[in-house]
Amino acid sequence: HRQSSLKRYAKSNPPSPTPMFPVSLIVLASGPLAGLFLLFEWFCHKRKYPFMLAWALGLFLLDWFQIPTALSEAHEQIVYTHFNVLFAISIPLSFLGFLLIYLGIRAVTHAPVKKITYVWFFLWFLAALVFYGLQYWDGHAIGSRFGLLASMIFFLVPVQILNLSALW
Repeated sequence: HRQSSLKRYAKSNPPSPTPMFPVSLIVLASGPLAGLFLLFEWFCHKRKYPFMLAWALGLFLLDWFQIPTALSEAHEQIVYTHFNVLFAISIPLSFLGFLLIYLGIRAVTHAPVKKITYVWFFLWFLAALVFYGLQYWDGHAIGSRFGLLASMIFFLVPVQILNLSALW
């Protein structure tokens, strides 16, 4: 009898979100909102500044893979493998977002970008699509840390270094 009353209490009083939920929500919402703002500004300036478009698209693409974290912080019961398709799509798009931010930085500094660079970025993005597709698309749990390590070595760290060097 005590267990059934506890279950009824739990259903009528769901746990409140964790203190980190607002932070997760802000992180999740800030990229798309900033991207929309820059897109609006780009249109207001008569599509004059290409860096605004690159940054708008880049910021819009960055943090969609954070959706499961925000749901978890809201005390939703989630199974991360149910989000494998989201990860397979959103992580390469986040990588593309970082590449667009890099191109925006180059546009601000008026540093020319060679056409071959666009080809290399496109191939790098395709490699990310293939890598993350193979890693997440099958719906199974990831069995080793190799995927995470390879992801950092081939995609995350190099694009961050690229952006930092462009800022420098």
